[in-house]
Amino acid sequence: MRIYLPSTFAGLAAVLDAGEISGPPLTAYAVTERLAGPDTAGDDEELEYEALSGAAEASLRQLRDDPYPPRRRAVLAAEAPD
Repeated sequence: MRIYLPSTFAGLAAVLDAGEISGPPLTAYAVTERLAGPDTAGDDEELEYEALSGAAEASLRQLRDDPYPPRRRAVLAAEAPD
């Protein structure tokens, strides 16, 4: 399963420095049964796009909460076991 994590450029720098993603409980976006619903069989690409879009919107909220980072949003994609 692919998960998407909202971030900022400052967040990406922290990940590179630490060599891992850590911190307080993280919000991640992924294609879940709830997002997919019963009528979306076989439309995984569109559902992945929805999860990615959710993470991109969340990264904008992170920028709003920190007035000093470069004004660029970022989304990390990671593979996780189902």
